[in-house]
Amino acid sequence: MNWIFLKRISFLRFLIPFVIGIIFQIKNTFFEKNIFYFFLFLNSIFITLFFIKKINKNLFFNQFLGGILFLIFFTLGIYLTALRQETFSSKIFNVFQEKKISLVEISEEINEKKNYVFIIAKLLWTKKLKNTYSYFQNEKVFIYIEKDSLSKKLKIGDQIFINGRFNEIEKSKNPGQFDYKNYLKIFGVHKQIFLKKNEWNIFNKKNSLWKKARNFRGKLLKIYKEFILNNENYSVAAALTLGYKKDLSSETEKNFSASGAMHILAVSGLHVGIIYLFLIYLLFFLENGNKRRILRLIILFIFVWSYAFLTGFSVPVIRASLMLCFYEIGKTFNRSTNVYSSLSVTAFVLLFYDPFYIVQVGFLLSFFAVIGIVHFVPKISKNLIFDYKNQKNFFKKIFLWFLNTIWVLFCVSLAAQIAIFPISIYIFNIFPVYFLITNLIVIKLAALIILFAIIFFISYFVNFFPHFLSKILNYLLDFLNYSVSFIENLPFSVYEVKINFSQTVFMYIFVILFAFFLKSKKIKYLKLSLTVFIITFLSLNLENFKNQKTKKFIVYSIKKSFAVDFIKNKESFLMLEGKIKNDENLQNYFIKANHLNLGIKRKFLMDFEKKNFFSFCRIFLGNYYFSFENKKILILKKNAIFCKKNFFKLKVDYLILDKFSKINLEKIFSYFDVNQIILSNYSKYEIKNFVKKCKSKNIKIWNVAEEGAFVLNL
Repeated sequence: MNWIFLKRISFLRFLIPFVIGIIFQIKNTFFEKNIFYFFLFLNSIFITLFFIKKINKNLFFNQFLGGILFLIFFTLGIYLTALRQETFSSKIFNVFQEKKISLVEISEEINEKKNYVFIIAKLLWTKKLKNTYSYFQNEKVFIYIEKDSLSKKLKIGDQIFINGRFNEIEKSKNPGQFDYKNYLKIFGVHKQIFLKKNEWNIFNKKNSLWKKARNFRGKLLKIYKEFILNNENYSVAAALTLGYKKDLSSETEKNFSASGAMHILAVSGLHVGIIYLFLIYLLFFLENGNKRRILRLIILFIFVWSYAFLTGFSVPVIRASLMLCFYEIGKTFNRSTNVYSSLSVTAFVLLFYDPFYIVQVGFLLSFFAVIGIVHFVPKISKNLIFDYKNQKNFFKKIFLWFLNTIWVLFCVSLAAQIAIFPISIYIFNIFPVYFLITNLIVIKLAALIILFAIIFFISYFVNFFPHFLSKILNYLLDFLNYSVSFIENLPFSVYEVKINFSQTVFMYIFVILFAFFLKSKKIKYLKLSLTVFIITFLSLNLENFKNQKTKKFIVYSIKKSFAVDFIKNKESFLMLEGKIKNDENLQNYFIKANHLNLGIKRKFLMDFEKKNFFSFCRIFLGNYYFSFENKKILILKKNAIFCKKNFFKLKVDYLILDKFSKINLEKIFSYFDVNQIILSNYSKYEIKNFVKKCKSKNIKIWNVAEEGAFVLNL
């Protein structure tokens, strides 16, 4: 294999150990205060050896020097990540045991809900004792404020005093459920607080460029609301052009995700690239001459960073803008530009600023997509060429240009999907089957909508036919939403699959080896790639075989809801009550991931109010007394009838009680011979005496609200 192309990416040798160091620290929280001194020690060794290298040019010596350089950037990754992690120590946790006065600064747009206002804020300080304070650097908190006229006026940068007790964010309590607490911990969010009207007040209104950018985006959103009356069109326009996704409905997100178009709703390199290409076409006359190229560079910088300002300096837009800047600077000053080098430098700069970008989905998808496009598009597109430039016939020229555009879009979509499909499946657990068809339509539409949106805003501020342009924008949005919805509703539009981290790594090894084969045409890389593919395929099928024999009984932990799951032979029989019964989003959040892990193929909803007879269980007394795999399970509901005491107690292996059933707990001991009691929606304070009685009678008890879901493997 010719590795020369890798040597050209000089910055990659720094980025790789730096990223490994970041991941190592995130996974292991290795931080020691002496790591910084070790970093300085390595640098001193490197500098010393570098000067010795001029005298001794031994190959082994050079390799040793390279090893030291690897350790330097590896240690730097650990150190910078540890600095971000060094927030809430066990001592600082004690600050939040009682009500304290704290000062916070709003760092994101407020999200207005039905009864409250949700705020993400930076914690500046908390009053610890009478005259002592605890100060924080990287700590963020979630704040829920009771909605009123004053709370709705809060903006980014506002500093507010709050008087209350912080609570820890709850960890996930169900099998397979997304670990939201650990995810937020990575970004420095550990606590949340719920405030009433009289528990907070504004201290100061702070201005910054970032705040001005976010507030200006807020003004543009208000303009959208004025001219785009359809809520779905407004939410899509806000997400697609300004990166504001908080108003997207769950139905819209589902449609775009299932059709493979979700990426256009997150402002990223695609959006910046559209504006960049449009400007390149407009500024074609400035390509020759040093002064003209510098002027072209300045104009590109102004427009690209102006768009970044409009999006409120969204991280993906900053990422793409930086990469284009590095690329254009090299191109303008006649330096040999390598897209991989630009990507490496951009990634290093961003991760140096915040190492935790490495775990952000947008960061990963964006970089992988660009790498895929850069590497695979030239190799795919050269197989079919439409020579429209040399055509003299105008209609033939237009027709071939149209075919070439379709072909290029096809290649871009396929190349990006090749690069991101392993990590996309790992994170989202779905694969959009018709992604190629979708992207042929939506990328063109997205480009038109972005350009028309810019023209519309200009027309609004100069008061030049904004109503006319808003109608065109509405038509484009209508067509986009209809196209996405139509593709999402096609048969087999989504393939749901669950893969683990190791399988994701093997998929990427397969992609890399196959890329090497395409570049070198050597059969050994094809054989290796096929071997890795077979190993991954066998791994997936082995898990599928194991799931065939899975038998489980689960009582989920869900607030204000009751969910019991009987699982056998890759089939699920669900009993649902409360909020979750008619809410598909709640079902997906709390239960779906577990079903994907277990390879569930069919799901049946069992209704408590109707009689259900299934082959997997025998029903003894009405709907609520089951024999599942020889285990007697009783679910007591509020309409359960307690007759006079029988001569013998009913034998029950597992008795399930729900708080909303309002069952008299004391009666339980009189009627049933119970092995274990499972409680749903009870707090530990409500059942304190009941738990004592159970222990005195040697009855096991499991409270899903406190201990998490009850899972019985059979």
